[in-house]
Amino acid sequence: MNFSLQKYVRGGWENARGFVNKNFEKIEQAINQIQDPPTFIQPRVCELVNSSSTPLIDIGDFDILHLDRLAENILKVTIVGTPDDGRLISFHFTDDGTPRTIAWGAQFASGVIAYPTTTVASQRLMVDVVWNDRTQLWDAKLVTVAPFTVTPATLARVNDTNVTATLSGTPLTALLQAVTITLGWTGLLGLVRGGTNADLSATGGAQKVLKQATSGAAITVDYVYDTVTSDTTTGATDNWAPTLAGHTLIECTGAAPAFTGLAGGVTGQRVTIKNTGTGVLTFAYNSGSSSAANRFQNLVTGAPTPVASGGRIAYENDGTNWQLIGHEQGAWIAPTFAAGNYTGNVSTWTVTSGEVGVCRYMLRGSSLTLALSVNNSSTGGASSTALQRVVPGGFTAAAQVEGPMAGIDNGTVTSTAVWLVSGTNFIMRRDMMAATTWATSTTSTSVSCVAQFEVT
Repeated sequence: MNFSLQKYVRGGWENARGFVNKNFEKIEQAINQIQDPPTFIQPRVCELVNSSSTPLIDIGDFDILHLDRLAENILKVTIVGTPDDGRLISFHFTDDGTPRTIAWGAQFASGVIAYPTTTVASQRLMVDVVWNDRTQLWDAKLVTVAPFTVTPATLARVNDTNVTATLSGTPLTALLQAVTITLGWTGLLGLVRGGTNADLSATGGAQKVLKQATSGAAITVDYVYDTVTSDTTTGATDNWAPTLAGHTLIECTGAAPAFTGLAGGVTGQRVTIKNTGTGVLTFAYNSGSSSAANRFQNLVTGAPTPVASGGRIAYENDGTNWQLIGHEQGAWIAPTFAAGNYTGNVSTWTVTSGEVGVCRYMLRGSSLTLALSVNNSSTGGASSTALQRVVPGGFTAAAQVEGPMAGIDNGTVTSTAVWLVSGTNFIMRRDMMAATTWATSTTSTSVSCVAQFEVT
């Protein structure tokens, strides 16, 4: 080894020895710390329960402040004491189930992490703050929300006639984690609570409804009518006097009675007449044949309102007479054949009963529907421009209206035939031109249509 290299090596060892000697004390301290770690210091906790609008924590005594079951808003948070730089304080807030506002004092800086200004209902809000020596303020370090957990408890119920549920537990235990609850009652539920005050379990049946006889009385299940009676009246009848008691249903079985009035009614009473026979009942409008208080006020005034088999009509007494409140004719009505109902406007139109395939009508409100089919009839003499049939039921058309129909003129099909109604006549024309005549024919003229028009 030459002289220069020996000098360099000797100098390096001397420097290393000097460094170790100089730092030996610090190295020894580090080794001791590894062998004997420092003892953990338990945080000091201050708990305030139920309410505190101005909480205060002294850092000389506590590190964590618990504010549980807050029942009011926090107006100001205060920390007292002299903190070291980096000192950590933790606040834990839990409300009473209602969110509460938090107002932080001037000691708290609004930095990167914002201070929360309200609690979260029934959950633990944790805010860690750290002292900043430079700004002489507390900075928010961490804000977290932890679910508030409780131990579930059983809910109890007590059935009574007031439909009241009695619950066990407190708002901070059982009621917070209730899953289901069954309500019910025993006995009868009173009228004031929306019940019927009656046992309906064994009642009911076809055509029955809930009824209350008088104000405050129990609700019962019964027929919609107070009285149901049968009547066998036939023919023309003035001041008809069946048994009426309350709202009455009268089932008529007589052959074609024609009523002009109903006696024995009182104001507000309703009477329904049902045709359970095979004939047609009729109810005349405001007929002078019956006393004024007994007369019927119908929608159609020019002819009696018919009720066929299975149909019904309903009236209400308004203190003056009987007002129509409902009408369902029932079956279609086929008027009795009369050759005189079929005429030509100039010459004859000869129709026999066997040539009338269909002649039926239905009255709904003031609308009359007529279905008419005449097959292989005869026309003679001077040719007519119109074949006519009297509007059945004695009705009168409210206005002149027309529509298409099928026609055969002396064996030739015509596609231009029309019907029209005017007054009491239902008219059938060869075509829309009023001057076009029907040809003279023998059993070779046919018409067919379904017409609907308003009547009075």
